[in-house]
Amino acid sequence: MKPAVGMVLLLGIFISVPCLSAEPSFERSVIASHEDIPSNCYPCLARLENGRLMIVWSGSGKEGSHIVGAFSEDHGKTWSQPIVLIKTPSGRDYDPSLVVSGPRVLVTCTTLPSAGGIRTSTTWCTRSDDGANTWSPYYEIPMNHRYTCGKTHRGIRLKSGTLLMGYSWDVLCEKGQTLQQEGEMHLRAGVMISTDNGATWPNGGDTDAQYEKVSAGAVRGTDEPAIVELDDATIYMLMRTGSDRLYEARSRDEGRTWTDIRPSPLTGSNAPAALCKFVADGRRGILCVWDNALSRFPLCAAASCDGGRTWTAPKDIAGPTGGRQASYPSCEQAADGTLVAVWQQDVDRGRDVRCARFSLAWLLEKP
Repeated sequence: MKPAVGMVLLLGIFISVPCLSAEPSFERSVIASHEDIPSNCYPCLARLENGRLMIVWSGSGKEGSHIVGAFSEDHGKTWSQPIVLIKTPSGRDYDPSLVVSGPRVLVTCTTLPSAGGIRTSTTWCTRSDDGANTWSPYYEIPMNHRYTCGKTHRGIRLKSGTLLMGYSWDVLCEKGQTLQQEGEMHLRAGVMISTDNGATWPNGGDTDAQYEKVSAGAVRGTDEPAIVELDDATIYMLMRTGSDRLYEARSRDEGRTWTDIRPSPLTGSNAPAALCKFVADGRRGILCVWDNALSRFPLCAAASCDGGRTWTAPKDIAGPTGGRQASYPSCEQAADGTLVAVWQQDVDRGRDVRCARFSLAWLLEKP
């Protein structure tokens, strides 16, 4: 893609429509403060069948890291007090994700052994069949790999009813190796597929990529996939890599195989993106939230109306961070049409989960 031309053309399409007379709106808030839970990490956001928003994240304190959740009845303006959803004996529960399929809601996480480096992991799940009001005891989902991670993006229900859950697995751990840091990892991103409403999860296809790493501490391969179903039923996937670009891939068979694996138009290194579909101001498209730099700030948002081939100019949604990271985003369109993004943000003495609510008109407004 030629970035300058593509952006101008796409913005021209947006600006020409009369419905952009809607007032631009933007606001930020704190969902989970380090003053209550010292470290709040890896938030994942979803809209439930009844229109409520639900967020899950990994909350870390003296008792370890556990998966907690909260709800919003007013499209992300205010949030309930957090409840504990998954708390395993190891105390190292990370990578929470949500999958919404009608009244059935699944919360999953990656759980690591208490010590011993990067070598194995398990995936745990708790399920609700009444729209996230009550929850089952948590149970293990077999991932069929020794070490999996990257389940930070919301899973999706396709038009066909098939459920997809993104994840990644490590090639070296698969061979029995124990790694000590992320820079040693070689990951492959893909999806788990359920055709029985989340009862079982066979492995779908996965991806890999070769490139020159930007830094020694960056991962190799593809990691932490974000997925969305386009209007033509193609699955579009954006992946974290150790290069200077997010990578993309497409599937035309519901995640069983992936093609067009290549650098995306979006700058980014060693940090994940988030995707969601939207219908706003007479337009249909996808929203992306990601770190538009080789560092984990600034955290930006952009829109595409051509399946991720071109994007509008990125706009910073986290604001000044003082050089600290604002990363691991998740995004969703609320029932009132507002675009909502959440992320983890480092602050003095801890880490918050923060939220931005904005209109498409604000996103497309010139800086």
